[in-house]
Amino acid sequence: MKSHGKSKAVLSAIIFEVNLLQSSRFGEGLRMVQEELDSKNFYMCNPDFDPGCGK
Repeated sequence: MKSHGKSKAVLSAIIFEVNLLQSSRFGEGLRMVQEELDSKNFYMCNPDFDPGCGK
């Protein structure tokens, strides 16, 4: 029963691809939110509280 090694490799590859897809979707959603905030002149940082923000 040496097929367990191959099965683990296949499952690892599938899990990696799912995680990559979820990460890219999160990044895409975050970018859309940032663009929406920018278009309404909302800011994601406050220079009074966030040092180095907006400079």
